[in-house]
Formats: sequence, C-alpha cells, structure tokens
Amino acid sequence: MKGLLGVENVIFNTSFLFPVNENRFIVNVAVDVLSRLLQADEYLRSLLAREAVDNSTTSPVLTVRAELMPLLRNWAGSDLLSVQPSGSFAKGTAVKSGTDIDLFISLAGTAHQPLREVYEGLFTALVEAGFKPRRQNVSVNIRVNGYSVDLVPGHRQNVETADHSLYVSKHGTWIKTNVQKHIAYVRAARWQDETRILKLWRNQQELDFPSFYL
Repeated sequence: MKGLLGVENVIFNTSFLFPVNENRFIVNVAVDVLSRLLQADEYLRSLLAREAVDNSTTSPVLTVRAELMPLLRNWAGSDLLSVQPSGSFAKGTAVKSGTDIDLFISLAGTAHQPLREVYEGLFTALVEAGFKPRRQNVSVNIRVNGYSVDLVPGHRQNVETADHSLYVSKHGTWIKTNVQKHIAYVRAARWQDETRILKLWRNQQELDFPSFYL
C-alpha cells in the first residue's frame, strides 16, 4: 500500500551488485531510510485524522444551507437559481481549522445588477439579518450556528454551461469560473490527502495564497 510519501513495501536484493559487507551496509541504510519515511508517513496521517472534516451527505454543517435559504430567496428573488456546497467541502480537501463550508450562490445571468452591486447587496442583506459578515476575495464569510460559512455569489454566463462570473472585491474586477468542473477535476485526481497536508503547511507558515492554487 502506497503511503503519503510514496513509501511501498520493498524487498531489497542487492547481492548481485555488491560484496557481502557492502551489501549489508546498503541494506542497513535502506532499512533506516525506509523506517524514517514510514514514521513521517504515520505523523502526516495523524495530522489528517486530527483535521478530518465530515463532508458526507449527512454532515451536520449542511444544515446551514437550509437555515440561510429564506434569507437568500428574499435577497435574490427570482434571480436565484441554486445554492450548492462548493470549495474544499465539496472537493474533499477541507481541513477542520479552515472554513467549514462554501456555498455557491448561482444567480441568473439576466440579472441587471452589476457584480459589485450583487456582492455588496449580499453583504448588506446579511448585516440586516443580524450577521457580522466579513468581505473576502470572492466571498462573504459569516458564522452560522458556530460554523464558518463562505457565501460566493456569481452570475451564470449562459444557460448552456455552468460558467459563472464572480466579483473580485480585492481588485474591483471579475473572473470566470466553473465550480462544477473544478469539483469534478479534484475528485477525479484523488490527491485530496496531499492537498490537505499542503493546506495545513500553508496555514502553519501563515502564507497568503488561495486554496484554489492547491
């Protein structure tokens, strides 16, 4: 079974390459290296277990979506198409010390409000509902029943694709994204554990770059 560091069960047979004494030395070194790698692998797995997030369909954090739906329907009206889990929760790369869940708010592309007004309008609606929202790059963060929730509003570009336009508050511009494609790509790659380890390292080092790059 392959470990996080690529360690596998290996049988060392070097007798045909080295004399007996050299062969023993090579084997001893190899066993020592393998032992150290296995210890490191166990340590990383213990970190993953400690930071594990329940992202199943019965996860308690999913209740925040139901709680927020009346507010979001009232805010967006007929322009609201869907509100679905996205980000690391949906991709299986979430860590306990990060955001608990991202909710992607899909809005009809026919909505007349510019993206900036949509973003700021959501922020205002959350304030009026009694939340203490915090502006982030493309999302608005709030706490719901103890959970950290990132709300990401986006305009669907057309009815034929899942492409959306997002407002980038840090730069006052917009970007194109396709959340469904991102989730499918990350799930299919099956590098969730490695991604989670890199996130934990980034957070420990207090590095400032989006999880998207991971």
